[in-house]
Amino acid sequence: MQLTNSTPYSFRASTINEKLIVFILFALFIARMLSLPALHLALYYDEAYYHFWALSPAFGYYSKPPVVAWLIALTTGLFGHTPEWSVRISAPLLYAGAAYFVYRMGCELSSKATGLLAALIFYSSPLVTFNSLFITTDAPLLFFWALAGWLFLKALYSNRLIWWILCGLASGMGLMSKYTMIVIFIGAAIYLIFQKERRVSLLGVSIATGLIVLLYLPNLIWNSQHDFISFVHTAHISHLSHRLFHPGKFFGFLGGQFLVFGPVAMWLWLKYVWKKRRDHVWLFLLSISLPLFVLMCIQAFLAKANANWAAPVYLGASLMVALILIQQNSMKLASWVVGVNIMLAVILFSYPTIQKILHIEPTRHNTPYARVLGWREVMENIKREYPQVSHMVLLSGSRKLLSYGNYYLSQWKSGRSVPVVSFNPGKRIEDQYDLLYDLSHSKFKHFLFISEGPRNFKGCFKSSRLLGKVVGPVYPTLKRVVYLYQVSGFNGYEYCHKTYQ
Repeated sequence: MQLTNSTPYSFRASTINEKLIVFILFALFIARMLSLPALHLALYYDEAYYHFWALSPAFGYYSKPPVVAWLIALTTGLFGHTPEWSVRISAPLLYAGAAYFVYRMGCELSSKATGLLAALIFYSSPLVTFNSLFITTDAPLLFFWALAGWLFLKALYSNRLIWWILCGLASGMGLMSKYTMIVIFIGAAIYLIFQKERRVSLLGVSIATGLIVLLYLPNLIWNSQHDFISFVHTAHISHLSHRLFHPGKFFGFLGGQFLVFGPVAMWLWLKYVWKKRRDHVWLFLLSISLPLFVLMCIQAFLAKANANWAAPVYLGASLMVALILIQQNSMKLASWVVGVNIMLAVILFSYPTIQKILHIEPTRHNTPYARVLGWREVMENIKREYPQVSHMVLLSGSRKLLSYGNYYLSQWKSGRSVPVVSFNPGKRIEDQYDLLYDLSHSKFKHFLFISEGPRNFKGCFKSSRLLGKVVGPVYPTLKRVVYLYQVSGFNGYEYCHKTYQ
């Protein structure tokens, strides 16, 4: 069943300039694709970490399902491991794909113009602008969330098995991207329970559910083979075992959503999301957005929630805001929604230039890119001052340094990846290196130990020698410092100095 102009969200097509929206969407896409090589940002250490995962494709990893690693393996296989854009190129493509399926959902729910406006609201959001610069698990999650939402609508309207099958496949891939995808299943169940406008194919729902389970099964098996480490990590980062009730963090999280979705868009969504409506369109949009938003607000109040954890909410929220704007014929307000978001995007991409013009000295606290700056330079200084490091085995207790070291010290053109080993005297499994590359199980005997501070290896190794300290200057108030030690003959963690225990 296809919605027609009898929907409460029909409107006169002349109220919106569709060609202009298409032009802006295309311009944003081109700008984001070009910004990757133009900004030439070093990898964030999570990206370097996922890149290391991608060197050994598997059905699971310490903290996440495998799709982000598979994507990096695909793009680096096509374009090489360097420069950095080859690692993260799938991010802007996936966000563009998510915007396309927001558009398709808008077409199904109301009209082409609704879909275009919703796609523009989503695609211009600060979340998408910033995240398009980095490859994270949010990119495939939002893509498959939007795809599954559209396929779910197609399945509901037609009740043809092919759409249920495709919906199950997309949902399963979403779950293999990030465990947050589970929440959309809750939303779909809520919708199916409360919607009364059409009969739903139980066979189709059963097949879709079976495909989700089938696609997710490899990751579940991997977890069972590794003591369900991903679930343990997910429970740990929720901080629910710590002191509960943090109203300050809740308001911080809520305030952060205005920067994630856009100030005007978020204000409109919060204003109208609680309005009582009984039509199936509103019920569908609530089902794919509100459960996650409520859960993240509860999580933020009880313990902690990062601003991006609610990212999929804004797929449905974009459609809600677009529907309201069109229903009220508020194209001026729509211009404010998109205009403010694009202004924030321009500020983000030109921030270093703005600082120079205003004579503002950059520090780690006043630039959005501070966390990635300096690491590429310090690793390049290591290669220049100690050219033998690319033939050594890297050892560290730092996930960040092992990830950066593997990416920036490896000789990718000759196909050689620097081996990495985890120094884990506490014997707590806290990352992929601890899980599979612990020093106590290593076949290697000689190592280059890398750390951000001086180390005392008393008792740990038969021999140890400080090679030197390497500095990567960033700002007058920020520099990256790395200490290098040559160590060999591991004696066992039990013989390490007590400060390592």
